[in-house]
Amino acid sequence: MQEILGRVVSDPQISEVLPLKEMRDLQMYPMEAASWVGSLLGAVALVLSVTGLYGVLTYAISQRRKEIGIRMALGATAAAVVRLVLTQSTRLAGIGALIGAAGTFAALTMLNAVIHLAAISLVDIGAFGAGLTLIFAATVVAAYQPARSATRVDPAETLRADA
Repeated sequence: MQEILGRVVSDPQISEVLPLKEMRDLQMYPMEAASWVGSLLGAVALVLSVTGLYGVLTYAISQRRKEIGIRMALGATAAAVVRLVLTQSTRLAGIGALIGAAGTFAALTMLNAVIHLAAISLVDIGAFGAGLTLIFAATVVAAYQPARSATRVDPAETLRADA
């Protein structure tokens, strides 16, 4: 190819031959870099939200120490206490996630009506499902340790402190 172009133009800097894959990689690099930066920021946001949720749940369970002690004094098992805390945590996260997903779905539906893309839809049910799954997994990860620590409440100590 360079030999053919060399007959037409003798200066090699005017016509440069690059493989198509290399040209595509050069054009896609800014998008890939933006994708990596966005993924990194998303991971940081996820870690911050899990640690924040962990702190809130730890505080909330410390406030409910008497209630959990009384439940355990009445015969609740450690598994039942963990299930109670995880159920309440995922219920709250689920309500918030559904409200957020509904608002996002409505906004993206309106945006999709304005911006017409041939091969891409802004409203992707798979992405919404993956996001909700990630939220529930992060909630369970954040709530498990405070739930386990709630089972270490001594019922006798709780009842004595109440008297």
